[in-house]
Amino acid sequence: MVKTLKKELSTTALTFFVVGDILGAGIYSVTGKVAGLASYQTWLSFVCAMVAAGLTGLSYAELGSRYPKAGGESFFSLKAFEDESLSLIVGWLVLFSGVASAATVSHAFAAYVGSCFTFIPVSLLIVGFLITLAVVNYIGINESSKVNIICTTIEATGLLIVILSGTYFILENKEANNLIQTVTIPTQVDSWVGILQGATLAFFSFIGFEDLVNVAEEAKTPEKSLPTAIIIALSITGAFYFFISIIATSVVDPVVLSKSDAPLMLVVNHAFKGFPTTLFIVIGVFAITNTALLNNVMASRLLFGMANQKLVPNKLEHLSPTKKTPTFAIVTVTGLSIVFSLVQDLEFLAQTTSLLILAVFIVINASLFKMKLSPKKYVSKGDYWKCPKYVPLLGVACCAALMAFASKSEFLVFVIVLGVGLVLVAARKLRPN
Repeated sequence: MVKTLKKELSTTALTFFVVGDILGAGIYSVTGKVAGLASYQTWLSFVCAMVAAGLTGLSYAELGSRYPKAGGESFFSLKAFEDESLSLIVGWLVLFSGVASAATVSHAFAAYVGSCFTFIPVSLLIVGFLITLAVVNYIGINESSKVNIICTTIEATGLLIVILSGTYFILENKEANNLIQTVTIPTQVDSWVGILQGATLAFFSFIGFEDLVNVAEEAKTPEKSLPTAIIIALSITGAFYFFISIIATSVVDPVVLSKSDAPLMLVVNHAFKGFPTTLFIVIGVFAITNTALLNNVMASRLLFGMANQKLVPNKLEHLSPTKKTPTFAIVTVTGLSIVFSLVQDLEFLAQTTSLLILAVFIVINASLFKMKLSPKKYVSKGDYWKCPKYVPLLGVACCAALMAFASKSEFLVFVIVLGVGLVLVAARKLRPN
């Protein structure tokens, strides 16, 4: 008997879920690093990343509307290519990216909180943080959703503070005003290399919308609410990032910005003298918490969905009798997150997460394109939202282009993770039925 999750999420809750996931720790941490690569064209790096994310988001919107199942990416690739090995590898890559992302932001959490409580060991802060998230996830998706709505509201407020204080500074400062008026699209090849390298890193800030398909089974009306939530969320976050990237490099020199681990805090301090640092630290902590919580939710639902598809051990589809949440999947994801958080640093994990997700997005876009080429073969029950046929094809091209500008170290990690996935496939084939 196939087990199902409890349907509790409305369109509003789904929209907050994906906005909160995208607006999380990424923009609070990588803006400065992108500025180090793209300089005053940082805004263009974010635009390029947004185009790739937007095209892929439309593909996810249709696939999530067609097949509202937990274990989304794994299920989509299996449906399109009918290859369990590919499905298992895709699921593994998504799982690892979620674990890596949660581990990344746990370091950011420890850094923020540790700045106020220096007597607490960093490792204790990280482990305690990840275990707390697991408890919230276990209690239930509805409770996780409520925490997400609170965190999303707070982190969006923090970004509004950056935009408003930065805008006031630019209007009052002639030099900054001149900088923002010279925003142009460069023609030099060297400039575009830095911009596209920055776009690959900036893509980390857009990661999150794909998590929505892994909670689709818990949505009340997924066929309608998933596309709506994804499109609204990408529009809102894209607008935030566009303005923030221009403001940040107009208020603070990109070279200075690139050296900061808290770039938006630096922007606010420079633009709004006297703004309480502690308040912005609290806002940053909420943003980080939201990202980590949603990654824990996504990865555990992905494991649950893969167990339902018999791609991983059956124990991972176990549901709590009272909470109806995937208990063993949550424990597994939390354990992996703790391990990775203790052996890797923030910057390394952040740089590799984008590459892993871009590889998955290529497969997902290709899956939808294959379905659109053979509409009679891939028939779905009921009405579902549709995007134009060229969208997934352009999505493949954009994601591949961003992957081409990743560093050698990121590709090395990708090869290692992919290699582990291939070992899992081989082990599954050798396992007795």
